[in-house]
Amino acid sequence: MSKKVKETEFYDRLGVAPDAQPGEIKKAYYKMAQKWHPDKNPGNTEAADKFKDIGEAYEVLSDESKRELYDQHGKEGLDQNGFHARNPFDFFSSFGDIFGGSGRQRGPAKGKDIQHALEVPLADLYNGKVRKMKINRKIICTTCNGSGSNNPSVTNTKCTSCNGVGAKMKTIRQGNTIYQTQAACEVCEGKKFVIPEGERCEGCQGTKTIRESKIISVEIEKGMQWGQNLAFYGEADQFPDTITGDLVFQLTPKKDVKEEFERQKHDLVIKKDIPLGDALHGAKIALKHLDGREILIVTPPGEIPQPNEKRKVVGEGMPILNQPEKHGDLYVILNIVLPTTISAQHLKSLATIFPPTKIDETNKTKHEMKKFNEQQQQRGQSGRGGHPFQDRMDEDDDEGQGRGGQGVQCAQQ
Repeated sequence: MSKKVKETEFYDRLGVAPDAQPGEIKKAYYKMAQKWHPDKNPGNTEAADKFKDIGEAYEVLSDESKRELYDQHGKEGLDQNGFHARNPFDFFSSFGDIFGGSGRQRGPAKGKDIQHALEVPLADLYNGKVRKMKINRKIICTTCNGSGSNNPSVTNTKCTSCNGVGAKMKTIRQGNTIYQTQAACEVCEGKKFVIPEGERCEGCQGTKTIRESKIISVEIEKGMQWGQNLAFYGEADQFPDTITGDLVFQLTPKKDVKEEFERQKHDLVIKKDIPLGDALHGAKIALKHLDGREILIVTPPGEIPQPNEKRKVVGEGMPILNQPEKHGDLYVILNIVLPTTISAQHLKSLATIFPPTKIDETNKTKHEMKKFNEQQQQRGQSGRGGHPFQDRMDEDDDEGQGRGGQGVQCAQQ
């Protein structure tokens, strides 16, 4: 009987069952990698993507802990734990002498990933949302297919400006200091070779790439978390003879937004003040939830909450990723607000209900406690030099010797 897993995509990529043994997985990967290796499929972008996909699947399924996490929670579980696929050639190279050398010998490198922070409020993580993002990136020139020349027979010539090094020494003066640093050659842009001016492609002017703008949809699913990455494979900048990197959006809290609810994994926490009278008769708190629903939270009459007591409302927390029909809980921290004054009549009535504690006052010196504002007192002390006993010290000095002592491209659509 095949074991139950959250999803089977990675197993499907390698053509194995979810209960496949490690040896079967390795053998299947080896076979698929040979078939789709870019060296056997030059210029075939589909093969490059396939090679990358099976490399990602093998990276997960060949690691016991990653495989267990994937089986239980799928790709989302991997993302939540910070997984990001490595270069597929790193795995293939371990299979030894293939295609006339190591698995990496003639294979193209993977380009750099591009990562952007995507600010989202807590409500978007609760409700889910699709964000339209405009991206600008480099793609292989469609006119010359990345050759940089309008004549396929023309080959690159060594840059004479940098003598084929790709970099030049640059002198920088700062005040009276002069120092040298190495910078990319401005003629070949660090590529070491140039295409003769008369033979340059009209579409890219010999740079081999052109700019592209496009709109992509970033789907934020219910229950996702801040810090989670959403990857768009092969959507970074393109370069000739290079496997295109990925465009990665990392979900981050929206700046300058004070959230009423605090998230704690699958739960939500909110603090609420309630007057003493409401606490005595049964508190009723009206809340507007993250999805716009108006909910009413109540406590039984006579069940007086203690200061900052936490109460639980079952099932009103965050939706659980991949199980949006299930929710965590909502915790309400209740702060009882006491009245500052009370009439003599009410005081007398309360005294019969809540009699005072009896204390023997014999042979005790009585003092009255007075109200004070701590912040105002600190400001006053600061204005007098910051010493909490400055007034008293000054008074003592007057009585004695006096006071003569010395003294950082994506745009949201």
